[in-house]
Amino acid sequence: MESSNNPLPGHIARRLDAEGKLAESVTCVGCGYDLRTMDHRGSCPECGRRVWDSLRILELLHEFEPKWVRSVGNGFTMLAMAIGVGMLSGVLPVFLGDDLDSHLLGFCILVGMTVSFFGLTFLGAWSLGTRSPDEPKGLVRWAARVGSRWSLMLCVAAVVVPLALRSVWRSGQWSMLGFYAFGGVGLVAVFLRAAFLARLVPSRSIARQALALGLLFALHGGFMVLFYLAITPLGGDMVNALVGWTEAVYGRRPPLATKLLHLWREFIGAWQTFVPYIEWISWVLFIWAAAVLWWCSRRFREAERMARKMKAAGEAAGG
Repeated sequence: MESSNNPLPGHIARRLDAEGKLAESVTCVGCGYDLRTMDHRGSCPECGRRVWDSLRILELLHEFEPKWVRSVGNGFTMLAMAIGVGMLSGVLPVFLGDDLDSHLLGFCILVGMTVSFFGLTFLGAWSLGTRSPDEPKGLVRWAARVGSRWSLMLCVAAVVVPLALRSVWRSGQWSMLGFYAFGGVGLVAVFLRAAFLARLVPSRSIARQALALGLLFALHGGFMVLFYLAITPLGGDMVNALVGWTEAVYGRRPPLATKLLHLWREFIGAWQTFVPYIEWISWVLFIWAAAVLWWCSRRFREAERMARKMKAAGEAAGG
């Protein structure tokens, strides 16, 4: 967390007197209390929220358009909700039975949750990828912003388009493969962007957690792609196609192709032992991810509420 003992930004320092107390009216981000005459290192007497939190969010609003703050906050909220819906759809069969989709009500519930998941993912990715002209520039920041939007949208498209084309060979398997591949890239970009945005709120702790989640989701996405190839015929078909191509080119099966085929069969057998561990690791990662996204959404929504209160106070004073 940022320390209030660090040099104060100019926009905040101008609001303080010589003793470090607020010389202007500043609304508490927690309860709306007027923090005037309060020490910037103290806490709100009404809700106990740190004065520094309100000052830092005030600086955020000073640097960026409230409309952009609201859009980013909505993006964090919808992505956290999408993860929650996805996790709920995973545990629902445990309580309602594995044959949930065989009943009309269960089928309707699953369809509703699936539509909600992809809808929230699509809208959340679009909102989180909103660009502000005042954002710090940089190739990595640009890649995180663009990747968080378009990778998750490709993830949604990778599922919807093949499933809509039922005549396509193994469309369902290709659909899930695209879901894991683009979803993994999208989550890496989302948490890389969250790591940058968390520094604006500010929280170095959340920024570090978001960066760690990005790295973990990079590993997780790669493992899930390999895992899905191992448990479906897709991986074997790809390996067999590669072996067949080498036989066609060289007129025989090269030793390297034979070894590749043997390694793939061993790989399929080894992956079966990892299934329970991968499931538990996935649950832990997504619970952690939802918590970080929800924290970011709360901070940006607090900034949005403060902007509305400041606007209302200004209109009241002007009236």
